[in-house]
Amino acid sequence: MRGEVSKGHILHNVHIQFLARRVGHDDFLAYAPELETPWVGVDLTWLDARHGKAERPPWPSTHLYPSLEAFFMER
Repeated sequence: MRGEVSKGHILHNVHIQFLARRVGHDDFLAYAPELETPWVGVDLTWLDARHGKAERPPWPSTHLYPSLEAFFMER
């Protein structure tokens, strides 16, 4: 995922533990203990192979949750 997170993104240079993936999608549940709101829903984006660049923030789409319960309530 490091290649998809550009400087300026909330997850840039943050240690992330991926916990689950939604089958058939590029959606992930992750845990980032460094963040104040550590539960993270991430929708990965595409890499532009022609230019070797990922989309710029706010991509990948990232939603922060204060608890695992909050994640499941919203998703």
